[in-house]
Amino acid sequence: MAADTRLSTQLGTFFKGVDSDPELLDALAAFHETVGQLSQGDDRLRYALETGPLQSLRDLVAEADMPPTSLTGLVAQLSSAEEQLDAARSEREVASTLCLSFKERSSLDAALIEQARTARAQRAEAHQAAGRSRAAELLAGIESTDAIRSAILLAEAIAQLPQPRAGISLMRRGADASLIEEADRVFACHAELAKEATAVAGEIALPCSETDDAELALHALAHRVPDLQDAARRSEGLVDQARLLRALAALEARGLQPLTDWVQSEDGHSHRAHLPEIVEAIYARSLTDHVQARFGRTLDTYDGADLDRLRRDIARIDRELTNLSRLAIREELIENSHPPAGNNKGRVSSYTEMGLINHQMQLMRNRVSARDLTARAGAALLDLKPCWMMSPLAVAQYLHGNFTFDLVVIDEASQMTPENALGALMRARQVVIVGDTKQLPPTNFFSKVLDDADEDEDVRTDSESILDMANTTFTPVRQLRWHYRSRHPNLIAISNKMVYDGQLTIFPAARDGDPELGVELVKVEGEYRKGRNIPEARAIVAGAIQHMRDHPERSLGLATMNKDQTELIVTEFERERARNPHVEAYIERWAEKDDGLEEFFVKNLETIQGDERDVIMISTLYGPDPETGKTYQRFGPVNSVHGHRRLNVLFSRAKEKIVTYSSMVPTDIQADGKAYGVQMLRAWLEFSRTGQLGDIQVERGETDSPFEDFVISQIEAAGYEAVPQVGASGFKIDIGVRHPDWPYGFILAVECDGAPYHSARSSRDRDRLRQQVLEGLGWHFHRIWSTDWFRDPRGQIEKLRAALDAALVRAKTEEAERQRARAEAVERARRAAEEAAARAAEAEAAAKAEAAEEAEAKKAAAKTDPADARQGRLFEEAAPTFTSPDTAEVEKGPKASLSEQALARIEQWREDQAYDCFNRTATTRKRGFYWLGFLEGVAASDGIEEGESDALFAEAREIDAFFGDAGESQVTDMLAKALEDADGDLMTAISIQCDALRESLADPELAAEKDVINTFLGFCSGIICDGRITSTEARKIHARFHSDPTLAQSPIFAHLRWAVDKALADAVLDEEEAEEIREWIAELVTDGHADTGIANIGGVLSPTDPITDSGAIDLEGKVFVLTGKMSMGPRSLIGDEIARRGGMLKNTVTDETDYVVVSNTASRHWKTTHYGTKIEAALKKIEAGHAMRFVAEHALANTLVRLDA
Repeated sequence: MAADTRLSTQLGTFFKGVDSDPELLDALAAFHETVGQLSQGDDRLRYALETGPLQSLRDLVAEADMPPTSLTGLVAQLSSAEEQLDAARSEREVASTLCLSFKERSSLDAALIEQARTARAQRAEAHQAAGRSRAAELLAGIESTDAIRSAILLAEAIAQLPQPRAGISLMRRGADASLIEEADRVFACHAELAKEATAVAGEIALPCSETDDAELALHALAHRVPDLQDAARRSEGLVDQARLLRALAALEARGLQPLTDWVQSEDGHSHRAHLPEIVEAIYARSLTDHVQARFGRTLDTYDGADLDRLRRDIARIDRELTNLSRLAIREELIENSHPPAGNNKGRVSSYTEMGLINHQMQLMRNRVSARDLTARAGAALLDLKPCWMMSPLAVAQYLHGNFTFDLVVIDEASQMTPENALGALMRARQVVIVGDTKQLPPTNFFSKVLDDADEDEDVRTDSESILDMANTTFTPVRQLRWHYRSRHPNLIAISNKMVYDGQLTIFPAARDGDPELGVELVKVEGEYRKGRNIPEARAIVAGAIQHMRDHPERSLGLATMNKDQTELIVTEFERERARNPHVEAYIERWAEKDDGLEEFFVKNLETIQGDERDVIMISTLYGPDPETGKTYQRFGPVNSVHGHRRLNVLFSRAKEKIVTYSSMVPTDIQADGKAYGVQMLRAWLEFSRTGQLGDIQVERGETDSPFEDFVISQIEAAGYEAVPQVGASGFKIDIGVRHPDWPYGFILAVECDGAPYHSARSSRDRDRLRQQVLEGLGWHFHRIWSTDWFRDPRGQIEKLRAALDAALVRAKTEEAERQRARAEAVERARRAAEEAAARAAEAEAAAKAEAAEEAEAKKAAAKTDPADARQGRLFEEAAPTFTSPDTAEVEKGPKASLSEQALARIEQWREDQAYDCFNRTATTRKRGFYWLGFLEGVAASDGIEEGESDALFAEAREIDAFFGDAGESQVTDMLAKALEDADGDLMTAISIQCDALRESLADPELAAEKDVINTFLGFCSGIICDGRITSTEARKIHARFHSDPTLAQSPIFAHLRWAVDKALADAVLDEEEAEEIREWIAELVTDGHADTGIANIGGVLSPTDPITDSGAIDLEGKVFVLTGKMSMGPRSLIGDEIARRGGMLKNTVTDETDYVVVSNTASRHWKTTHYGTKIEAALKKIEAGHAMRFVAEHALANTLVRLDA
């Protein structure tokens, strides 16, 4: 197309493409050629002849006397004739002189004449030189020339000696005879040397050996004497010489003998070190010439516009090919799908394949288990759905042994143990194992507590993964190097340098100066105390709240080092969440977007792998000791042998920014000689603070060619800043362009078809993937083809400047649009927060009204219940009713204190009680499973312990009172009947009752996962109904966890699992560990969301009248002890509030104790015959005469509020 355009411009209307008249075009070409001859380079004459009227020219030619040659031609002919005439005269004079010299000859040839002319000239020159020399003066009086000639010959011989002066001295001392003898001896030695030189030259294949001239061989070796002496001293020289000869022969065989001759010459000797580059240049030039000769005509027809169009076509066709491949695979699967029909006759239990599947699809509720379905219809299922996604546990649960796949892909293999992967591997014909050996190794789910205990977290060990085994067994191993997640190179810089040895391909960021991208360090004045850092938790929560207000369009995740700090952060966050309606709106929005794919989370480094968010905030946890102010070098799991792998996971979760909250500075960490993870932690703090560490900082690159240098000079001349080779780690942009008015980074990428473009392995990488990835990171491109630049540099400069100006305008416009979109997102979040607050207020009012109605109903029902069914709950009757402030007023008023927050929590707890009352409509089935578990828990110790029988009947009466009279047999009556049948043996009665319950509840159609949970909740209640827990009972809880996947994976049991595993880690259950297990069980069985239908696990009689009046509590100088799980918040925070008002919080009951504060959940924890160790100790102190009192938690909260007021 470009060639057609040029021809049309030159030929005008005579060019009609393929329809042009060839004869007319030939005539036109002849005309232009004739005009060129006539004009003789005169542009004005040529223009006149080509464009002017031709009639006057025809008239001039028609004149009869017009000479055939122009005036210019005549002048040139005259000048040439005069020069020839002068030369002829000179030749005539020389010929006349020579004729006198050859007057005796009758004929002469041209060669003889030329020799005579040369001799005559030389004689004249010699005569002139002799007349001017000193010798002419000395020989002026000598008539005979024989002596002179002898002296001349002797002088010439002496001059040829190696040492002429020595020869002259020898002649002066010696006689003629001795000189002759010495000369004969020298000549003989010379002949012998020449003979030997000829032999040596032949052995080493010197070029002179091909002739018989001995002198030539002697002279050749004389020049090589230093080389021969060096070779004699070095035995390896022969090997080097042989290698050299082979190399020279190889070059000569490829037609490079002129090069080998030159490099061995004196001129080429100094260039020998550059011989590889010279050979490479020769070959490159030869290839270039070959390509130009073969394809030059085709290449010349393409310009930059054509190449850009081809690149766009390649990218478009490649995308279409990808989409068509997907459709082709889909169509092929559909076309080739022929699931076996199987059996659909007879009993349903005999149905197979499609017969079974079609039958199940017609049912409202499936009656065949998943494992049975895969066993009986596996072939049909694979044909219908050839691609399955399953966990290792699901493979073991649902697939039988003969179920096989053509290919099994195991993802996140670094976290999978070989035994967990075995079930999938044995069902695969081929396997691909995918994972990162630089990330988390397998960790036992139930041993994660080791990471949260400050004493043990430094000594944990990790298991071998299936990925580790595969790396040493399977081949080939492929490494994926492109890092896509991070939109700023600083997010992955530390991991790339310290974990991946700089092998990752990292894409440069266009907005590398944007403060909303990259890494940031926030210094916190915190302190590390027993696995927690309270100031750091508050700081990171404040940062999260601010982020949710200012950047609702960006997802967020919080991460820290252990589970204790995670729980503290969650507690702090929940406290702030209630006071900031925009937080709830933010969480709801991200929970709904993309099905919660990037919802807000708070995790530790053991559980964060696999997650990614726009922004990650990290609490590094460790810091100065509160007592000494020193930062001890104990960094938990970071100290382990795989600590750097944990940090690698933690530091690579963000897509846009990582904000690190730390109570340490880099120098607080003494990394020398420590684990690699400790070194990496220090490096991260340093890099987050300065943006530089070692060779991570980005330096100005070097250009690839003078062409790029010239482009950069033009960019800078236009008032922009040009940065060559932007990026690092194998992925660079030729030139990045900045502008002083744009502080956020680069506005344009200028590509000069340099090395990054030509080094790509395929057109897909070069023309689509590379461009696609970089444009996704905010880059805009302007490409300059070198061919266009060389053809039309001025035009390309104008295009470049226009592109630069447009890029600056575009950058400013996009930033304004980004700010507008952010403002709209903030406004939407504010409106959503207001709506959420309004809904919460409505729900709160409705809940209060419902709770009041339920309370009235409860009072009415209590009047008719038997006395033993109305056992009072500890402190519940004396507790006043609290009204939480209106949500809108809280939002507008001052920030709530901890005490006010505590009252809000207590109010929420009371609302939970109302929910429990509402939940009395729970089904009999839920009650049955709970009661079955309770009976199993009582019998777990293989005998009836003290207090268990009373607790058992108290629980039965409590259940009856909770459900009321539903027209069915009461639990108390059923238990009494079973005891009667067992002749008073309670263990036998429990066994009878359990068998009857199992039989009545064994309905496969109603079976659900919650049945296991409800049974386990009852089991835990039965375990602690006597107020104690033994090692045997703890081990039975542990056994249930590890034998049932539902319990093992249920999140509501995470704390109890943690407590049980920790307690049994040393095989000894002490009282403190037993107390902790009891507290977690109390937390479980009183949780309304457990969906058990059971509000409590027994009644408790008040050990003494509690203080419920806040005015009766004095904090100044008083000692407090807390017992039970506090609704107000963490005990450390409650202790801080008490201390701020003059009191003191202790962990144990002593003679100095003034108040024992019992939590709101206490009545659901302590049983009828036992109140917990702290309450028992307090009762004994009171009986001994100590004036200490019990205090309800809500009374303490009121006291704190009253003192704040």
